[in-house]
Amino acid sequence: MRTFNAGVEGAKQFLHLQPQLSAIVAGDDEIALGVLSGLNQNGVRVPDDISLVGFDDIEGLKFVRPLLTTVRVDKEKIGEELAKLLFELLQNRDLPPVKRTVSTELLVRESSARPGRGLGSNGLSIEVVS
Repeated sequence: MRTFNAGVEGAKQFLHLQPQLSAIVAGDDEIALGVLSGLNQNGVRVPDDISLVGFDDIEGLKFVRPLLTTVRVDKEKIGEELAKLLFELLQNRDLPPVKRTVSTELLVRESSARPGRGLGSNGLSIEVVS
């Protein structure tokens, strides 16, 4: 619930500080849902006034309108990679920093629109909420 509330508050701050926004990209879907709520509370329509994108593709999104555009990530694959890394670290504590890459997929749904339809309509401006 903390991240949802952070999204609500973040939306209010963005509207106050950056009224020309055309899109908000949230650090995860729960924050994006909070942003959606905060925007709605302030009379801002998604995607008519501003586009909104989340990250995770959580299960409950199918019940939210507009359907949230989000980035799907394979959480099972992330868990596998973390488990492998933990095992490697247990075997060798002097292991140098490593980089693991997990593929993602952008799921374009109802909460995003073409740039220029946003609150400012003067070009694209993107803020990331995390």
